[in-house]
Amino acid sequence: EATFWSPNGPTGNIYDPRVEYDTANNRFIIVELHGNTSNLTEIYFAVSKTSDPMGGWWFYDFNANNGDPTLWFDYPQMAYSNQTLTVAGNMFTNVSGTGSVESKVWIYKLDDAYNGANVSSWYFDDVEIDGNNTGSIVPCSYPFGSYGPGLYLISKQNTSGSARPCSDDGTRRYATCATES
Repeated sequence: EATFWSPNGPTGNIYDPRVEYDTANNRFIIVELHGNTSNLTEIYFAVSKTSDPMGGWWFYDFNANNGDPTLWFDYPQMAYSNQTLTVAGNMFTNVSGTGSVESKVWIYKLDDAYNGANVSSWYFDDVEIDGNNTGSIVPCSYPFGSYGPGLYLISKQNTSGSARPCSDDGTRRYATCATES
């Protein structure tokens, strides 16, 4: 792992690998986390330059605790939709055994990454359902192409135990989750 990610200059542990193949653009996407404290918590991702994973990669790294400097990001889940990569996870304090305090969803522009350019990104912070922490959020890929604009996510709310569909409206402003009926 450290050899693969050497263009990013890792200084801490690298863990929780996730891999997808974007069938619409014929590219591999890899996501891993770097560091597990609030002082070092990054999302590493790479996209293959072609459909051949041996043919070279574009590498990216992003601070994972923007807006939450005392928390760190863990349990990543990833998916892609039309032109975006979504990485969702849980935010933790540095105190061992305290559990997740909130969920965060990062969205990256894949068009930028596929061209080796600087990648635009944005995030949804402290995602809630009915005023409660959502727990783990899983973004959804469509394995036979892409969909969008926007994206779909599934969340299991800790207090009710039921899965809820969520969606981004494609405007970068709202992530909404269905209420229980």
